[in-house]
Amino acid sequence: MLYTVRVRGIYATALASLLHGKGFLLSNVSRVLQNRLPIIPSSRTPDVTVKSMERSPDHLLVVGYPWDAGEKVYNTLAGEIPYTVTRRGVLGLYTVIDAVSMGDCTLRAPGGVAVRLDSPECPAAGEVVRATVIREALEAGRDPVARRELRIVGHHLIVSKPGSGVSYSEHIRGEEDKARLLSTIQGKIDPGSMHVHFRSAAKLAEPPIIENELKSLLEELARIESTPPGKGERIVRRGEFIGVIGLPRPAKEYLERDKGEDNAHGWRTPLPQIIRRRGLNTSRLCRGPARTGCRC
Repeated sequence: MLYTVRVRGIYATALASLLHGKGFLLSNVSRVLQNRLPIIPSSRTPDVTVKSMERSPDHLLVVGYPWDAGEKVYNTLAGEIPYTVTRRGVLGLYTVIDAVSMGDCTLRAPGGVAVRLDSPECPAAGEVVRATVIREALEAGRDPVARRELRIVGHHLIVSKPGSGVSYSEHIRGEEDKARLLSTIQGKIDPGSMHVHFRSAAKLAEPPIIENELKSLLEELARIESTPPGKGERIVRRGEFIGVIGLPRPAKEYLERDKGEDNAHGWRTPLPQIIRRRGLNTSRLCRGPARTGCRC
């Protein structure tokens, strides 16, 4: 399956060319990238987002749904960029799990992973608890955090139960956009027993796409609710992949050589050289300005 990737941040050009050369489709491509690389953006909703972390630009954050999409992009970047330092979540965000209580609000999750249960009351030792991972452990010494609720994640929506009301991604700000999205779920959910969160990708999605995803997520929610927790730990439904790739200086220098522009080290890589190195198909489209040496 061809996965689609959205790339953002200071190394977007190098990362986009690398991933495109490895067969991934690029979606939500910025105008800057379209001017630098000879690609035709995909109209599909991104499966994976790769971006520089705001508080730590020396790190790349990779988030993807379905899990396999995020994991494949993550492994590709970690394998292609030298000298990287990697750390990935073991369970995944919004992964629904059955886990065994250790008696002190600590759960033993699949793979023996210790998970902290965010709850005012701790279940008895040995009790099998169904919960959703709401925070992954991407720093040493920290455990994932889970709650005794169901969160079913999709590309455009997250459906939670118990809960109530509707919320929107911080990237969905216009009242008209909110009203349009709200109309796609009205009459289809019980607003007093579940919560629906519109993700950023919902802003550009057509109503039938959101309606179909909502139907699918509600069916998945009902299926999970109808199945009681098992006798031990297991993954009930896999959520989002999340991982961090650290870029020490040699890794950043590797990427900067492929930025196709002047950089702090004084290197400059012409765009055609990036194209040859990454195996891009120059017959598709050439939008690069004349100074790059790109020939249309």
